[in-house]
Amino acid sequence: MKSDEQIWEDLFKTIPDGWKEAEPSLSMHNCYSLLSSHNTRNVLDMGCGPGLWSVFLATKGFSVYSVDFSENAIAFARKWANELSLRIKYEVGSVEQDHFSGTRFDGIICAKILENISEDKCKKTIKLAYQKLNSSGVVYALFNPLNYDNPSDDSPLSGSTFHKYSDEKIEDLFDNFKLLSKNVVEFEFREFLFKKDN
Repeated sequence: MKSDEQIWEDLFKTIPDGWKEAEPSLSMHNCYSLLSSHNTRNVLDMGCGPGLWSVFLATKGFSVYSVDFSENAIAFARKWANELSLRIKYEVGSVEQDHFSGTRFDGIICAKILENISEDKCKKTIKLAYQKLNSSGVVYALFNPLNYDNPSDDSPLSGSTFHKYSDEKIEDLFDNFKLLSKNVVEFEFREFLFKKDN
């Protein structure tokens, strides 16, 4: 049986260039607005994949740092950022491990990532996010719809880790944070904004 890393690495072997031309989603625009309203200057994109959110926020003027465990995704993201002359700092690695040592962030993004790792890794990632944030920092987290099903047997993501968290469970996972807002966006994805609770 393939590991999560192998499944996602295989998925990102071929990334359509069309993704670069795709219009930013409502949730991406919301993320930008929410981060901006909290005077965010630098952002850590945890589980950035091929860089859609990272590139979008960098074009909006944020200083962006990004991490993902897929070498294929990071290679695509780096190339894309270079094509646009964006200075995004990328690292290959697991989201629950510390990257960009010594750097603290005004904002952290966890977009569609926390359900795709084990609950133990999810808790470690949230704990790390708390440690990496500045004192008034915020986390923007995007979760799948409640009616989202596990990947089917013929899906490229079949066999990968997937959790379906209720809103209450998500708030419980972020128990060291203050919930500032939550909203349902396109396709019933759920967005949450948490603030570090000192």
